[in-house]
Amino acid sequence: MSARAQRDAELTELSIEIHRASRGTYGAPQIHAELRMGHGIRWGKKRVARLMHQAGVVGVHRRKLWGCARRDPARPSYPDLVDR
Repeated sequence: MSARAQRDAELTELSIEIHRASRGTYGAPQIHAELRMGHGIRWGKKRVARLMHQAGVVGVHRRKLWGCARRDPARPSYPDLVDR
C-alpha cells in the first residue's frame, strides 16, 4: 500500500470511531471539525467526505422533506373567484 492509502485507511477508521461516538449523527462537516479541533488532524473536508462515502458512513439528516400539496378528495372544491 502507498503512504496515501495507509493514511486514508487510518483516517477512515478514525472517522468511523467518531461517527459511532456521536451515536451515528455526525456527517462529514462535523467529523472534519472533530478531527481538526479534537485530534489536531488537518485534512480536507472533501477527503473526509470521500472516505466516509466509500465506507458507507452517513450522518443524520434533520431537514424537513418538502413534498407537493395533495388535494383531499373529501373536501369540497371552491370556485375560482379571480377568473384565472
